[in-house]
Amino acid sequence: DVLLAWGSLRLTRALRPERKKDWAPAVVFSIALFLPTVVLNGAYRGQCDSIYGAMVVHALALLLEDRPKSSVVLMAVAFSFKLQTVFVLPLWGVMWLARKVKFWHLWLFPVTYMGTILPALLLGKPLWDILKVYFDQMGEYSSLTLNAPTIFQFVPYGMEVNEKLLSTLGILAAALLVMALLAVGLFMGRKLNRQVFFTMAVVLAIGVPFFLPHMHERYFFLADMLSVLYAARYRDRRFMPLLVVSASLMSYMPFITRQRPVDMRILALMMLAALAVVSRDVLRKMRKNRAAL
Repeated sequence: DVLLAWGSLRLTRALRPERKKDWAPAVVFSIALFLPTVVLNGAYRGQCDSIYGAMVVHALALLLEDRPKSSVVLMAVAFSFKLQTVFVLPLWGVMWLARKVKFWHLWLFPVTYMGTILPALLLGKPLWDILKVYFDQMGEYSSLTLNAPTIFQFVPYGMEVNEKLLSTLGILAAALLVMALLAVGLFMGRKLNRQVFFTMAVVLAIGVPFFLPHMHERYFFLADMLSVLYAARYRDRRFMPLLVVSASLMSYMPFITRQRPVDMRILALMMLAALAVVSRDVLRKMRKNRAAL
């Protein structure tokens, strides 16, 4: 949790390089350390979200500090802890298309990941069993959503639907979102600045789990963290954590209090509203950046 808070401080500084005497990073450190979903995931429930989340946040900071090789290596380590790292992984593809990351840098990801599996190999676990662990996890769940505030909460309870078709449509929607952001990187090229880049990070952290099927409530952990940092960077977006973190926190309640205090459709609407805001912000920042150039 402390490493996660430090990464949030570091990323806030990277997003505000023009401010030499800045109180925001210290405030973000404190908020990140005691954010309800951070405490509930780590100290209370013993989940590893803070571990991979810390690595992702530091990797984003490294990318903005012009250290792409280190950022790719750290993302690979994060991936070895948690599959949900892939929610924001397309950002490195965006940076490659924008010619800010070299193609050979991306190859550090599989090389590093292979290094992380060496201990298991040396202890005798078959290579195929290691490599397919995430594929096995994908097949564990059949429900369209597992108490997560996703688009599938709008499916009426008890209604007979073709779950396979809806799952496919959700995956397609997430893929289209990723491709749209990759197109932004290709379109903007070297004109892509850190403001547009970070806004796209928030879009992915919210949008990918929002559209994907079989999501747990904890899968918005990165969205919680990045919404706090987004609010720290842009004063007119200080309502973002209220939407994202509140929706996440309320979706935890059935596991903690055995009660559902808020209709899940309302929580899904809150996530959708946050996604709409940051998606619009990407377009606004693109136009503003091009006009300035």
